[in-house]
Amino acid sequence: MTLPKNPSTDPGPQLLDAGESLAALEPVETNAGDAIDDKERPLRLIVFGLQHVLVMYAGTVAVPLILGSALRLTVAQVIALISADLFTSGLATLLQTLGWWKFGARLPLIQGCSFICVAPMLLIGGQYGIPTMYGAIICCGLFTILVGPLFSRLLRFFPPVVIGSVITVIGLSLLPVAGNWLGGGDASSPSFGSFANLGLGAATIAVVVSIQRFGRGMIANLSVLLGMLAGTVLAALMSQTSFAQVGATPWFAMARPMMFGWPRFALLPAVVMCVAMLVVMTETTGNCLAIGEISGRKIERATLTAAFRADGLSTMLGGFFNSFPYNVYSQNTGLLSLSKVKSRYAVAAGGALLVVLVFISLV
Repeated sequence: MTLPKNPSTDPGPQLLDAGESLAALEPVETNAGDAIDDKERPLRLIVFGLQHVLVMYAGTVAVPLILGSALRLTVAQVIALISADLFTSGLATLLQTLGWWKFGARLPLIQGCSFICVAPMLLIGGQYGIPTMYGAIICCGLFTILVGPLFSRLLRFFPPVVIGSVITVIGLSLLPVAGNWLGGGDASSPSFGSFANLGLGAATIAVVVSIQRFGRGMIANLSVLLGMLAGTVLAALMSQTSFAQVGATPWFAMARPMMFGWPRFALLPAVVMCVAMLVVMTETTGNCLAIGEISGRKIERATLTAAFRADGLSTMLGGFFNSFPYNVYSQNTGLLSLSKVKSRYAVAAGGALLVVLVFISLV
């Protein structure tokens, strides 16, 4: 059987017989810069997208859980916030990876709720009310769209030593979160830091590292996903998992916009959120440049401007859908380097899966 010719990567016709069928699952060799636009096979897209979803899921769900607890929302309201969060994260990821008009960097960037904005959102929500908080979120999204072209001009002031410093700080900022989850997730729990928790975490890490080191082809690319699956199975055997709520959850659901009423706008909360978004834009810059280094593609000012516009539009959408400001997730940038799969379409598949998860109400 003769495979169709891909003029960008295929030097000529190739023959494939039954004994070579497994080779069809191997990544298509491209040069580093073209790997971003590599269109993977459908099955690979779904699996790689699922891997990105599982890596970012806990981080992005943590934001509505923190806000819901601090603002004393009901369980139903918190669940609605999580659904809206994942729905908008999926749309934001699709916008960032596939692009629309002048919005979206068209890079493998997965979007999630920004932890940087949690503190100001808590202050605004507690003192001014939730509708004012969402009004401030809409304002800071518009601010990001307008300021993006100016902020991208600062790219010339980001030499390699600055880029390396930003990426290092982003990575180090994740260590306390990872350490807390490794201990069990609840520092006040008597079992926090127990041998069972630390042992389960160490076993999961060992599986990921072993698969990455000794696996080949697609197996090595899926080291994080396979490690998480192995860790979940081990946790189930240790009676550390619970699926009690799965049967009680409805199959279909939909994120409802403006659940807390129409957004209200106030100057001071809007200014505070705009300042926070300047930090988010700095983090987005660092992640875009990191992906450029990983993939071998030079990041231009126009690419950064498009990334900022997508962040801003997604944040405005989040304000209407009871969600939050968005930025690029650093852990998924690291996953690109670990898995060696740099296709933006694989990340876009992750965004589509996030939207599907909300509709089938498995969050």
